Amino acid sequence: MRKLRVLLVEDHPSVVIGVTQALRDHHIDVVKSLDNATDLLAQYRAVKPDVVVLDIRFPIGPEGIGAGRQLAEVEPNAHIVFFSQFDDAKLVGDAYKLGGLAYVLKMSHPDVLAEAIRRAAKGESWIPDDVAQLLAQRSLRGGSSPFDGLDEREKEVFWRVAAGQNNEQIAAELGLSLRTISSTRAKAMAKLSITSAVEAAHLAERYKEFAPK
Repeated sequence: MRKLRVLLVEDHPSVVIGVTQALRDHHIDVVKSLDNATDLLAQYRAVKPDVVVLDIRFPIGPEGIGAGRQLAEVEPNAHIVFFSQFDDAKLVGDAYKLGGLAYVLKMSHPDVLAEAIRRAAKGESWIPDDVAQLLAQRSLRGGSSPFDGLDEREKEVFWRVAAGQNNEQIAAELGLSLRTISSTRAKAMAKLSITSAVEAAHLAERYKEFAPK
């Protein structure tokens, strides 16, 4: 039986090592790993994997959703599994809409990722149970939140501002420049029509069910 070949796009070395080892037990080989999505299209064409396992956020380069969309448009036969720490229903919906075949949360058991890869290699779309629950909860809430218009980095910054962190603390925690944090904070607040950390805290308390876990 031929092993499935995976191109893994993930910026945390410890995750790359753990995923590679776990998938090996499932007869799946990570034949190439990238720490950002900048060269995803070129590497996909060079490696010709059965499945691309793609993270959502990277410190540099394009976000995973955008990179996945570009790959799916140019290479419609690409089989993409999104692999993320973000249990965000809007992100999940976007991932499937652009042609992703599965969305797997990083806290899931490795068996879940392996199953998603096996199905994706056959061109099958699959929604793991925990992700299906996210989508169901969003549907029951009416499908929207005040944070739907924010991208993932803006959400990360917003929730930290709401928790009382200043720009310097957020920059250090996320490993980003102070300039990037200041710009992202301004964009998030403009989208939410708020102007201060106090307003952010009030908004976060009002919609605390949308807070990251």
